[in-house]
Amino acid sequence: RLLERIHDMPEALYQQRKEGILMGAAARLEKHTRKEVDVEKEKKRLAKIFDEARALSDLEFDLKKAELAQKILPEENKVKTEKERLRKIARFFLSPRIIPVLEEKLSQEK
Repeated sequence: RLLERIHDMPEALYQQRKEGILMGAAARLEKHTRKEVDVEKEKKRLAKIFDEARALSDLEFDLKKAELAQKILPEENKVKTEKERLRKIARFFLSPRIIPVLEEKLSQEK
């Protein structure tokens, strides 16, 4: 949705709000990643992605918005393949730490 709003925003409004948009997006990324984020570096990276989205025609944007959205995600949050996604799920359920949590959830359901 953010990419769509940025793509559709008039140029003057985008330039006026660009810094705030970048700060908000960088802050959200920082909140959802395990590593410490260099906010200025993230803002530059996001600005390139947002500018790329704005430069596309409507048709090109519709075709590439999923790809652009993947670029926005922190590297650690990207799921590259279905096999990797399934591997993450399996590791989660096979983790010794999850067994007590699952047992507790099951006992609450009864």
